[in-house]
Amino acid sequence: MLWKKDQESYDHNRFIDYFLMSLIVLIVSAVIFRQRMLFVAIGFMVTYLILYYLYEKTLTRKIKLKDRPTSIRLFPEEKMKLSFEIENQSFFPIFNGKLTLQIASPVQAYTYILDVEEYWKEPVHIYGSISPRSQMRIKLPLLAKKRGVAKVNHIQYSLPHLFNYRLMTLRYGKRYETEIIVYPELLPVSGIQILNQMTPGMSRYQTSPFEDIQEPVTIRDYQQRDPFHRINWKASAKSLTLQTNVYERVINRSFLFLVNVESPPNHYVDIEHVLSYTAYLSEYATKQNIPYEIYLNAFKVGEIPFIHLPMSEGKVHFRNTLEMLARLKRMPVTYSFEQIVQHVLRYNQSFHTVVIIGLVSEETRTDLSRIGIRVFHIHEADDGAYLKPLVTSEVVKHA
Repeated sequence: MLWKKDQESYDHNRFIDYFLMSLIVLIVSAVIFRQRMLFVAIGFMVTYLILYYLYEKTLTRKIKLKDRPTSIRLFPEEKMKLSFEIENQSFFPIFNGKLTLQIASPVQAYTYILDVEEYWKEPVHIYGSISPRSQMRIKLPLLAKKRGVAKVNHIQYSLPHLFNYRLMTLRYGKRYETEIIVYPELLPVSGIQILNQMTPGMSRYQTSPFEDIQEPVTIRDYQQRDPFHRINWKASAKSLTLQTNVYERVINRSFLFLVNVESPPNHYVDIEHVLSYTAYLSEYATKQNIPYEIYLNAFKVGEIPFIHLPMSEGKVHFRNTLEMLARLKRMPVTYSFEQIVQHVLRYNQSFHTVVIIGLVSEETRTDLSRIGIRVFHIHEADDGAYLKPLVTSEVVKHA
């Protein structure tokens, strides 16, 4: 059963008891006095009782709230309309029904609820009548307010009882599956262009000065400046002229983002800013067609007790990143960031440009300074965030 009657909304049993007592008295009177009008009244009362019973039994089964499970994705300050469809499959009309619901804090029903501080605690009331065998479509305007996942809760439908005119409240007995995912805000990071510095690697890049000598892509006629070891002797023998191998130009264009969401008592960290900088860097890597992976020290049940988004690239990977960041709790239980760094140094053998987002301990700073790769840290100031090398005093600001 999708709907459950709220028995506190009216005293159903008392009404039925009084009605049955009146009917019994009327039947006895009709038998004793043998008045035709009394039998007609009894007929009306029995008909009323049958209709009342059918109304009670069918209404909870014949009102359908259609829920097509889906995920709606928004950035902060974006607007959308959430659709509801209530179908009345019974033969009884619904007059002046009221749909009541609440939506979690990431979004606000701005046309129904005033912009108060705790707007998510205010219920939304939507009124409407539904004819028999018809449906009512509702579009609820929503405004994305902050990062998170919003679901519709505490759904109930109130309507005047058709046969006793008291208010009847039906509570929705299932979980409403549609969800609204609000991504973190993309807060810019100055100096991000320094991450484009080229290093040897495996990503194809036509203007790279580095070549993968294990992957020749074509051959061309020999030129005097070509090194001797580039000559393709087999091709030269076939064409009777010297031929030179042309190799794939490659660079390392992969990023490793180490995200620390811990906020110790002696140093406040705005977790929302940390996640917003992570989202901005991920967007930058996606636009530059650069693969990246993320380690984030929020505790997760499983073999690996922290969040890890494996190396990938492209729009799908960026969407997965945003959704992972959106689903993170506002005050997550954290895992040791130092242990995550040790895990990366022990098991991740890929050559990366590393960017740390969040607090960095002296222990982590020392460990990363010894590995001989480029490591940057996002530093937050009053005028915004900017990149700086982790182990030097030089700051890359407003590049």
